[in-house]
Amino acid sequence: MAEVQLREKAMADAPAKIVARSRMKPADGRAERIPFRLEALVEEDGDYALAAEIRCRGSETLAPGDMLTVVHHPWRYATGRRVTLPVKEIS
Repeated sequence: MAEVQLREKAMADAPAKIVARSRMKPADGRAERIPFRLEALVEEDGDYALAAEIRCRGSETLAPGDMLTVVHHPWRYATGRRVTLPVKEIS
């Protein structure tokens, strides 16, 4: 199962609020690229970030062999529509 989230960063010391989420199952279980679509009402000057997780074993928690984004991926309203989120495998 793969999940992509759009998170709003309102305050530096507070957890980010999830404003949109998309979950999908890769067709072959481990695809190189997984298309996703998020729909959310966002502020044009808002501070947002994208994050992704791919749970290859289907468990509820992340485990070795799963993948996730490991660097900050900022997103703004003016950024555009096409985004690529690289993920790294957890070892």
